[in-house]
Amino acid sequence: MKVLYVVSASHLKGGASIALLNIILELKNIVDICVFFPSKGDFSSFLEARSITCFYSDISYSLSIFSDSDNFFIRNIKNAVSLFRRNFAMYCLDRVVKQYRPDIIHTNVGPLDIGYEIAKKNGITHVWHLREFIDTDFGLKPMPSMKSLISKYRDNNNYNIVITKAVQFHFYPLVNSEVVYDGVLPSEDMSDMAKDDYILFVGRLEEAKGILPLIKEFLIYAKEYDKYNLLIAGEGCEDYMNQCKELSNNSERIKFLGFRNDVYDLMSKAVALFVPSYSEGFGFISVEAMYNHCLVVGRDRGGIKEQFDRGKDLKGTEIGIRFNNDNEIHQIIRKLECLDTRKMRDVAYEVVTELYTKRKNAEEVKKIYDKVLRS
Repeated sequence: MKVLYVVSASHLKGGASIALLNIILELKNIVDICVFFPSKGDFSSFLEARSITCFYSDISYSLSIFSDSDNFFIRNIKNAVSLFRRNFAMYCLDRVVKQYRPDIIHTNVGPLDIGYEIAKKNGITHVWHLREFIDTDFGLKPMPSMKSLISKYRDNNNYNIVITKAVQFHFYPLVNSEVVYDGVLPSEDMSDMAKDDYILFVGRLEEAKGILPLIKEFLIYAKEYDKYNLLIAGEGCEDYMNQCKELSNNSERIKFLGFRNDVYDLMSKAVALFVPSYSEGFGFISVEAMYNHCLVVGRDRGGIKEQFDRGKDLKGTEIGIRFNNDNEIHQIIRKLECLDTRKMRDVAYEVVTELYTKRKNAEEVKKIYDKVLRS
């Protein structure tokens, strides 16, 4: 079986790239794999060092999306540039397909259609990995329209792997689809560590992640109580990062760490990881936190809610603390001072190591490949 993966990013940042890397490393000994990249980067270098074939577009391409915040003139310029890059990338991908002759073309993200178009042109089965809502999580719209993109998802030549039921329902109806939860975790056991006096946020600093309300609510807590600090690990666009820092008002209790390579260590020592995202497709970071015996406090929506619900269905008890309104956040932080969370953390660890291993995810993906090639 030969599978050609089409990706949107050349660097190993973000859940989509890491999730695909996990699949590739698990399947590389049983599937003939190659990957089509927009350009060279640390993702492709990592794969090439492990003897995995990588191809590149002659002109870098990106997701076919735009923002409502763009004015009409800027939007049209972006659309024209994106269309040119998309069409050239399709030309390059078509050459790769004729050379490599894959059995399946697998596109790793939803708002990227070049793999679908080339698969359809060459009569090859296409698998589309839908990892995001696009509009409700990132506030973006696909080009030329959401209706056009969804019609491609529903094409008989396409089969969708959907990372949560919430994403599947968002594009309802998707008859040709199956939910396969991301594989996040290795098989090794992680030990519980002593906790330091801080709560943690990990992720990209952007509006969709809900970091401003978290800072605001933490400051309310910090006015009355002095036990915990807030550590923020991640980067974002300069304007939004400046908003976050301005809101923090130079508080010594809020520490901006920037991008970190020691996230697991930060999680293992944190009292809790807060996930205030408004519409998370899956919530990669929350699974990693539970694996590191870190309590997750998350907004009861989207992929985070689904993780909590799956855990409760499996174990009969909550595996994290949910909130619906921003003003609950400072109350939860206060309660953490006197709450014994060990049992909840232990149950959460059991759940994620059962449901979200890399091996389990890769096995489910391979079953889908076998299924679509038989049909």
